[in-house]
Amino acid sequence: MTAENKSLYLHDIAYARANGEIEQYHRSRKTNIDCKKAIESAVRENFDGMHLNRDAARTVVEQFGAERVTHVLAATVRYFDWDGRFSRDSKAWAQTVPSINDQDSLGMDRSIEYVVESHPAVLDGFIRLARKEFSPEQSREKSADGKRPSALEQLKADKDSQQMKSRSVPTKRREEVL
Repeated sequence: MTAENKSLYLHDIAYARANGEIEQYHRSRKTNIDCKKAIESAVRENFDGMHLNRDAARTVVEQFGAERVTHVLAATVRYFDWDGRFSRDSKAWAQTVPSINDQDSLGMDRSIEYVVESHPAVLDGFIRLARKEFSPEQSREKSADGKRPSALEQLKADKDSQQMKSRSVPTKRREEVL
């Protein structure tokens, strides 16, 4: 996927027409639909009936980018806001993601075209995994070769970081405390 296809168009069709950006609008909408299909495929291929593989979201995020995956997943959760199988955390997160009020001539929301149709409880797990994939902490933790350190390496790095912070904080003199 090219960088141009990764860019998410965040305006409705009326804005796109008025600004001569209809091609970008349609390209982005088609890519949203492709992203939806990739998410459904990743869920289907990585769920064994009881557990979702913890790397299930990685390929989709790498292929479509965090912004688009966020947009598609948030649109899905907002569409199914009534469904109790999505966690409160996912519902609250989805409300923080900017949405587009893009209606067709009948007043139907066009985002329905890229609403993910996987089982809501499994998809909720996928959302948690995806959010970890594109969180700043996760990208910071990747090494130069693109691999994540082991849990032991992460704990050691956190411990070293805490020790460095404690050394850099000047200690108060006794007079300042009293």
